[in-house]
Amino acid sequence: MVNYYNEALDIILDIENDDEDKLDKNELPIVEMSADVLYGLIHARYILTRAGLQQMAEKYENSEFGTCPRYNCNFTPVLPYGRSDQPDRDVVRLFCPNCLDIYNCASSKYSLVDSAYFGTTFAHLFFDTFPEFLPQNKISLYVPKMFGFKISEYSKTGSRMLWLRQQPEGFNRQGLITLSENESTVENAESNNATVELDNKQEQGHDI
Repeated sequence: MVNYYNEALDIILDIENDDEDKLDKNELPIVEMSADVLYGLIHARYILTRAGLQQMAEKYENSEFGTCPRYNCNFTPVLPYGRSDQPDRDVVRLFCPNCLDIYNCASSKYSLVDSAYFGTTFAHLFFDTFPEFLPQNKISLYVPKMFGFKISEYSKTGSRMLWLRQQPEGFNRQGLITLSENESTVENAESNNATVELDNKQEQGHDI
C-alpha cells in the first residue's frame, strides 16, 4: 500500500539512513509522498487507541472540528469522518451525531486531507466509547408548508427528511430498542404461556 515503506518510516522518525543517498533524484519526491501517506495511516490507527480517543474527545468537547451546518441540529459539534479506508479514494468529511449525516468541510485546509487518515471506524467507535457526547435532544425535522398547511410527504415538493431519519419506536441514542410497559408485559405473558405449554407436553409424554 505504501511505496518505499522503510525510507518513508525513517523520514517520519527523523532517522538518518545511508540508503537515502542511493536513491535517485526522481525517487525522492515519491518517498516524501509515501511518508505523508504512511503518517496519515498511522494517525488513523492511533485515534482508535485509548490515548487517541481521549485526545479527540478533548478536541470534540471544544468543537475544534466545527459544528453541523444543518440549522435544526443547533450547532451540534461534528467529527472528522472518512468514507474509505483506502488512500486516494476521497477527502475527509464531517459526521454529525444528531442528524446522523455527513457533510463537506467548510474550511479549504481540509480539502487535501485524505479520508483514509480518519477512516470509516473512528467516528462511530468514538460515540460508542463516549456515549455522554451523544446529543440528548430529540431530532428536529423541517416541515414545509403552503398557506399554513403541511405539504404531504408524498408530494413531489414534500419533505423527505422524515423518511431519511425515521427510527424504530423506542429507539434511543445508544442504538437500543426499549420496550414499552405494555409490550414488555405481552412479551412476558407469551414467554410464560410457552413454558406452560411445554410442561404440559412433557407430562403427557409427547415428543418435543
